[in-house]
Amino acid sequence: MRIQCSTPVYFSPRLAGDSWGFPFSVSRGFIMLEVMAAVALLGLVLGVLTTSLSGLLAGSRELREDLAEAATSLALDSEGDAWSWGPQVIDGRWGPGPVLYLQTGPWEKAQPAGDVILGLWVDGWAIGEHVLDTARGNVVRVDAPSWQGRAGGELVVRVRAGQGVWGPPWRTVVPNVEGGAVAIDPVRAGETPAGVAVHGVGLGTLAPQLAVGGMPVSPMSLGAPTVFTHGTSGLWESRLEGRVQSWWGEEGRQIDVYH
Repeated sequence: MRIQCSTPVYFSPRLAGDSWGFPFSVSRGFIMLEVMAAVALLGLVLGVLTTSLSGLLAGSRELREDLAEAATSLALDSEGDAWSWGPQVIDGRWGPGPVLYLQTGPWEKAQPAGDVILGLWVDGWAIGEHVLDTARGNVVRVDAPSWQGRAGGELVVRVRAGQGVWGPPWRTVVPNVEGGAVAIDPVRAGETPAGVAVHGVGLGTLAPQLAVGGMPVSPMSLGAPTVFTHGTSGLWESRLEGRVQSWWGEEGRQIDVYH
């Protein structure tokens, strides 16, 4: 049985689709494509973040392992090894002339490769270098011509083995021709006192002593290093286990001395 309607029926896309007249199937297809593109982009971003996070974690793990190894190494080292500066001036003495005798080292572990060079500076100016003949021992003599006209100057001596770096400074004031100290009256410093941090490199437990203008000075703090401050400019001398270093203290000057 068939029923016919005399009024024609027309299909309107706007009734069957979205506001633009597209059918639901077409609109849903575009939505699916957008979702798939968003998921793919999200997966790419997550992949990059995962790779970066993995690299950071690996680097952090390696850093912790390196720090643990370094801490173990420091714990096993002795105090002397911890203060291993390489070659340096161990001690020095002035004689008439004046002549300077320097003892270098330490060479306990192995003889240094290449020449051992002593560098000399007076009042900040380089005045020469001397090659130490290690086959004859670790003592070097610097004769009087090197000190002509330099009495009262502040001498710094440093040692270098081969092509290595210079070791810590050793300080002394150049004496007169008799080998005696140059007399300069101490002067009261201004508002900023001078200071020194004295390091006992590989030595025992005796505390260093400091004299300014021949008068003893009490330390501000004991330990490693021992710190002194004083408001007088003039000749400063540090003594530790028979080893002596000297320099000129000036207002605001702060230095390190290594015995």
